[in-house]
Amino acid sequence: MQGSIGFGFAIASAPLLMLIDTALVPGPVLVSGVPLTAAILVRERRHLRWRSVGWALAGNGAGTAAAAWVLARSAGASFAILFGVLVLVAVALSAVGWRPRVSPRNSLLAGLTGGFMGTTTTIGGPPVALLYQSESAGRMRADLSAYFLVSMLFTFAALVGIGRLGGSELRAGLILIPGTVLGFLASSWLAPRLHREWTRRVVLAAAAACALFLLVRAL
Repeated sequence: MQGSIGFGFAIASAPLLMLIDTALVPGPVLVSGVPLTAAILVRERRHLRWRSVGWALAGNGAGTAAAAWVLARSAGASFAILFGVLVLVAVALSAVGWRPRVSPRNSLLAGLTGGFMGTTTTIGGPPVALLYQSESAGRMRADLSAYFLVSMLFTFAALVGIGRLGGSELRAGLILIPGTVLGFLASSWLAPRLHREWTRRVVLAAAAACALFLLVRAL
């Protein structure tokens, strides 16, 4: 999924891995996700536009900081419900014709929302992915990969700082990497065959799945 449309790795793998062992999330998933995202970025690098990615990352940093401040003073379950509903509303609006334009302002707002969502609910991809729904499949994969790669490295540092990412998590993450390699190879065959409208439909479906997962987990 990640290699074909640019996001969806966490929502596809995290719930299944949690059924096997809760210790596999989030550290080991992050470890296996970094090389996957880097490989997608290298493959799609000719489509990359750093300017819009930079605005999204600036928003991500601000959203992450704001979420950390808020979480220190309140519980996170209500945010999962709020963002689950908001993402479903955005998907519904997109299905009936709403197509946001990638611009500095919109990239900043999407990154801000994604950073806040990612810190409070562990799922921060939908806002930025929805922003890119009308872009070419190649640019979507490239820009989202650059955005996720840098934001994952931020999360890496945070997890190390709070003692949630050490030797055992690194070893577990290495065990997961062969699966991500197989997925990446499969996406290399599938991605060129996804034209823009099909990619948009898959993005909307994946974003809706993220929202439903947030709601079910919170309720």
